[in-house]
Amino acid sequence: MLGRWQIWRFLVGALMISAMIGVAVLKFLHAGRVPYLDGTPIGLLQAADMLCFVAVMEIWIFAMRIKARAGLAALDELASKYELQRLAAQRNGTTSETPQTASPGSAH
Repeated sequence: MLGRWQIWRFLVGALMISAMIGVAVLKFLHAGRVPYLDGTPIGLLQAADMLCFVAVMEIWIFAMRIKARAGLAALDELASKYELQRLAAQRNGTTSETPQTASPGSAH
């Protein structure tokens, strides 16, 4: 399960962790309440940050697992309806669809 979505997930996670570090710095500076959030206790803000981080990261990976499972189910359905066969030219050892002709002097 590789892809660009992982980069976005890690970036979002890094931003959320940076926010948690910011809240911890506020607590370290002995600010007991966050003034711009109507006096919300910092402990509550830290707990909410951690909950949001875990929820976002887990929901994101769970959604990608569902997407992968749906893709595999679609491939299984196609495999049950169709049969995959090699082209005749590929069975003969060539990679093109037209058979290769022997040049004069070559043995086949």
